[in-house]
Amino acid sequence: MSLASLQTHITFLHSALQQINQSKSHYTHQIELQQTKLAQQESVCEARRVWFEREKELMGGEGRVKSEDIIELNVGGRHFTTTRATLCAEPDTLLAAMFSGRWEDSIHRDKNGAAFLDFDPDLFALLLNHLRALQLSPDRKLPSPSLS
Repeated sequence: MSLASLQTHITFLHSALQQINQSKSHYTHQIELQQTKLAQQESVCEARRVWFEREKELMGGEGRVKSEDIIELNVGGRHFTTTRATLCAEPDTLLAAMFSGRWEDSIHRDKNGAAFLDFDPDLFALLLNHLRALQLSPDRKLPSPSLS
């Protein structure tokens, strides 16, 4: 092999090495960016976990409220007794939110300690009976209570 041919190969290898080093630098930078992004996402996830743990504590934490708790209600002056599970039978409703345990300390109470709801007691009785029926057969869709 001639000296000129060897110098051509050396130049080619030097050029290839530079390209490899540039690629290495590029990919190292990309990895560092991804690691930074991942660390930020991990930080957000940890903050959310802490928030959810705090929220769980506020909702009753370790057994503060139970679905079988007996709830005394004063609805428009009429007294009702039911379970927390019955009041929470329909998720995503005001009653379910009120009696989930999260807002337990903010529920208005009458002089006897019953939860006070300023609502028509006759209509509430229909609603409560509907919720009780759901508790007995949760898999079956029941028609909404009739107001007539």
